[in-house]
Amino acid sequence: MRKLLVLLSISALAFLIGCTNKEFQSDYPIVYWEGVHYVVTHEPIMKDQLEEQIGEITSETSELPTEHGEGFKLTNGIKLYKIKDIDITSAIESSLAVEIEGEYRVARRLVLKD
Repeated sequence: MRKLLVLLSISALAFLIGCTNKEFQSDYPIVYWEGVHYVVTHEPIMKDQLEEQIGEITSETSELPTEHGEGFKLTNGIKLYKIKDIDITSAIESSLAVEIEGEYRVARRLVLKD
């Protein structure tokens, strides 16, 4: 049930992003990693569920991120992690973890409409 709620929230966010004018708007932090946008959820994840650090935010943007390692509402140096048993791919199930102020949160793939 929780996964369904998260998926519906992400879908609604993607719909709202697609309905805006040329100006990008989002209440959620977004990271662009290996050609995929990830929206940072409020879903916590424990440190022991993480496999390894895969990188960090290297630049901030006020627009939808388009460069590898770029973040919207995420500051430089925020660490990104691979979640155990979850592959980081372009598949809809892909997710990673983000460390914000000492807490780990799940970032799920964001599907944008052209």
